Amino acid sequence: MANHLDLFERITVVLAVLLVFSGCNQTRENQPVTTTTDKGTTTAPSSEQAEKRDKALVRVINAAARGQKFDVYVGDNKILTSIDYKTVTPYKEVSGTVRTLKVRPAGQESVEPLAQNTEMMMDGNYYTAVVMPEKDLKGVRLNVYSDNLVVPSADKTKVRIINASPDAGDIDVYVKGRDKALFSGVGFASADGYDEIEPISRTVEVRLKGKKGVVASVPNTHFDSGKLYTAVIAGRLPKLEVITVDDHLAGGTVTERRTTGADTSAARK
Repeated sequence: MANHLDLFERITVVLAVLLVFSGCNQTRENQPVTTTTDKGTTTAPSSEQAEKRDKALVRVINAAARGQKFDVYVGDNKILTSIDYKTVTPYKEVSGTVRTLKVRPAGQESVEPLAQNTEMMMDGNYYTAVVMPEKDLKGVRLNVYSDNLVVPSADKTKVRIINASPDAGDIDVYVKGRDKALFSGVGFASADGYDEIEPISRTVEVRLKGKKGVVASVPNTHFDSGKLYTAVIAGRLPKLEVITVDDHLAGGTVTERRTTGADTSAARK
C-alpha cells in the first residue's frame, strides 16, 4: 500500500508541475505594444485582443536600399503601401493561419512579386518582416522574424541584431570604449532572438567580424531597462546604417507562448 501511495504522490506532483507550466505558456496579459522609431510612435493591440479576433500582427521594415519603395501584400490583399527605405511600419492585423507575404514595387500591382514568403503565423503573435537585398545583390528577399515580446528581468533590457547588409559578412556590435563585444559574428539575414543585457546609454559601434574599424556608429544609444530593442544593420560597405526599433509593453508583460525570437523561415522569391 505504501508503494502505491508513493507512486500516486509522484504522479500528482508531475501533473501539478505540468499544469503550472501549461498555465505559464498560455497566459498573456492584455497589454498593447508601443513601438518607437526615429519616425515616431505607434501602438499595436495586445496579443490577447488580436487572438480573440483570429489575427496575427505583422510589421515590415524596408532595409533594401535608398530610393526603393515597396507595397506589401498578404495573398492578393495589399496591406501596406509605399514603404520607404529605413521605414518601420506599425503592426498590421492579418487573417488566416498560413500567410503568404509578397513585396512589389510601390504602385505596381500587376507585376510579379520581387520577393515572397509563406509563413505559419499564430493568432495573437507578433512578427517582423524585413525586406533586404539578396546577398548577390540581384533583387531583394523577405525574411520574417518572430517577435517574442517577453519583458526583461528587473533592471535589464533585451536587444536583438538583424544583419541586413549583403556585403558586410559577419558583424560584431560593441559599446564604444569596451573591449568585449555585445554581439559577435552576426551573420547575414540571421537573428538569434533577444539577448538580455545591462541597460546602455552610450555610443554603439558596428564592426566587421574580428576587425577594429567602425562601419556604423549610433551616438547616444539608449537601451533602457524594461524594453525590447531590434537593431537592423542595413546598407552596403564602406558605411552601414542602423535602424533601431524600441518595443515597450506599458505596465505589463507578455508571457512566452508559442514562438521564439529566431528567424522563422528562409526567404522565397
